[in-house]
Amino acid sequence: GEGGAVAKRIGSLGAMLRGLVKNVFAGIDYRSSVAGAATLVLGATCIAPPALAVAPSTATGLDQGTRILFGATALLQAAGSASSARRAGLSPLAGLFFPVGVTLFLFVLWRSTLTALVTRRVTWRDTAYDLGDLVEFNRAQARR
Repeated sequence: GEGGAVAKRIGSLGAMLRGLVKNVFAGIDYRSSVAGAATLVLGATCIAPPALAVAPSTATGLDQGTRILFGATALLQAAGSASSARRAGLSPLAGLFFPVGVTLFLFVLWRSTLTALVTRRVTWRDTAYDLGDLVEFNRAQARR
């Protein structure tokens, strides 16, 4: 309707991921330590359970009981994700892709972090901003 928000449709998954790269590092206040912590927590809680449940014991060294526990955890995650998807008006099957979504988020997080750290700048709307200036601005804002 009139006065409502307008969302631009993104053409592809690749375009969406490229679009997020410029913003994600800013979202964690340009701190690579937060990227590392997010990777550990999300990897251990969201990616590891389904991956370790289906990975062969010869590759992981996990016994059958441990793999069953990871499988149960993965099933609970899938059920919770399916329920959330249903409440959002999506197919419950979308919940099965939760670990994939988390993996893509971590990819974007690290691409954003490493791009900024290597180039020492963040580019947004065709303008490059010095990373040092952005970090200092954030610190000044935090002191207010």
